Amino acid sequence: MHPPKALCGDGRIVGTEQCDGVNLDCCTNCMFAASGTPCSSDNNPCTRDECGSNGACLHPSNNICICGNSRTDPGEECDGGVNPVTTCPYAAQFIFYFILFFFLLTFP
Repeated sequence: MHPPKALCGDGRIVGTEQCDGVNLDCCTNCMFAASGTPCSSDNNPCTRDECGSNGACLHPSNNICICGNSRTDPGEECDGGVNPVTTCPYAAQFIFYFILFFFLLTFP
């Protein structure tokens, strides 16, 4: 009996196929797309939507949404950089002061 023949898109990973190409953002011609290739959005303005080296669609930080940069970035209600006591809700104030305290202890 012969081993099954690789047929891209048949729902099975056979032979040299890395993926099968069915409903996968990061699979092209049954091979993983190159790392960094755009993939489906997670609708979070603070992440990039890109393929990883293993064919998974990843959503790492895009380093645009940064708390404490004196700018209200997407996903932030406030920033806490200028006057956190009057501009931020309590939770944001707590996070801001916790981070500040951490850095003061870490880098005296």
